[in-house]
Amino acid sequence: MCLAAGAATAVDAPDGAPTKPRLIVEESTVYYSVRGRNLEELVSQLHVPDSGELGREAHGLTRSELRIDGELTQTRQGCLMSGYTIQLVLRMDLPRWDQAMPMPRSLAGKWEQISNTIVRHEQQHRQNALEGAVRLLEELSALEPDRRCLRTSQAIRSAVQRMEARRDLQDRLLDERPVLIQFGSPASSRRRLPR
Repeated sequence: MCLAAGAATAVDAPDGAPTKPRLIVEESTVYYSVRGRNLEELVSQLHVPDSGELGREAHGLTRSELRIDGELTQTRQGCLMSGYTIQLVLRMDLPRWDQAMPMPRSLAGKWEQISNTIVRHEQQHRQNALEGAVRLLEELSALEPDRRCLRTSQAIRSAVQRMEARRDLQDRLLDERPVLIQFGSPASSRRRLPR
């Protein structure tokens, strides 16, 4: 997260009213290839390549980065907020069947089930990030600047911290839900599919 505020020097209020914050969302999806002759080989490849750097391996991964930029200008009338932009950068990493290897018929239905489960899970992480950014936009849009820019800056930081705490909690709760996919025919043959 990047918070930026302009210099707080006393100047006359600029012409025009303060501008309302705006939200910009940039999204991308990166695919990693999986293949296998059987279910065991396929499952062994279901790992986002660099997810181990996060301290855990993941079958799918949604990364979000929040950047906030804008200016707080101290005027004789009080603090003026202008040019605030909330930028949310989202990246989803998902598995995709390697087209260089024909999919065995025995895996077609299972692969579809596994792939759809991972996509649904990651879409919920995406939704958590989007809803958090929209709530932050609403909160900053309703924020009444204080007479002093230092207090306004603190209010912005508090709003960001509340949004991030809510989103982190939602993501943790989502990741704690058991996502069970039945591999093979026996009901006892279940494997938890974590994030």
